[in-house]
Amino acid sequence: MKWSILFLTTFSFYISFGQSVRQSIQQAEEYIHQSNWKLAAEILERCSFFDKKNTSILIKLGDVYFMADSVDAAINCYQKAIATTENDSIYNEILFRAALVHIKQKDFYRAQDILTNKLIDSVSDVHTNQRHFYLGILALHEQKWGVMRGELAASKMVSKVEVEAIDTTHFKNPHKAKHLSMFLPGLGQLYAKDYKNAVNSFFLNTALLGLGLWAAVVYTPFDGIVWVSPWLRRYYVGGYKKAYMIVESTNRQKKEHYIKMLLAND
Repeated sequence: MKWSILFLTTFSFYISFGQSVRQSIQQAEEYIHQSNWKLAAEILERCSFFDKKNTSILIKLGDVYFMADSVDAAINCYQKAIATTENDSIYNEILFRAALVHIKQKDFYRAQDILTNKLIDSVSDVHTNQRHFYLGILALHEQKWGVMRGELAASKMVSKVEVEAIDTTHFKNPHKAKHLSMFLPGLGQLYAKDYKNAVNSFFLNTALLGLGLWAAVVYTPFDGIVWVSPWLRRYYVGGYKKAYMIVESTNRQKKEHYIKMLLAND
């Protein structure tokens, strides 16, 4: 009799617990639809506490943290979810989520590590295509245009028109900009199509050089060097460094735009 009562009590507890968890998840999903990430995370955290090996709860919690910009918490949830599953397909799906988090956070090194070292050999065409897609994005970041086009085409997730829309001819070489401005102040900025800074750099450095020559003729060459060299060094060196940074910044903005455009397909 005692064992029967114990069994019924335990059975009733698990039934009510299961119903409670399902209701809580439904409530969390309602908050997710409302973009109320904080309340959704609190509910899912409670569910996860009582059901620590529930992979789907951990994945959903990771997604919520990611949407709330709590990147470390999201990755932590995904890592816990990986430890709870023996299903290769789910394992890969979780890793793809983690890779996406790293890509959106511009942590391309960790995304690359996941995509090249941690994924299980593809168990579906969907995952194969997704891997090609993310590797194409990483190649875009590294400006490896041939690799990028090949990976994106292999992914079957991006149309040919969208790939061709990534105008690689607009990307400049920052080292070339630097060397051009070292050769002639303002030339690197002109190469970067920053015409205002190109004119400023050219005339400022030319004026300083002219002032130095004038001082050398009127007084002594030593005076010309002493008067002008600190300012010339500042603006000449600053000029070619700025040419490099202008191209780097422009390239980064273009890559971020194209990556955002591609991720809209995911």
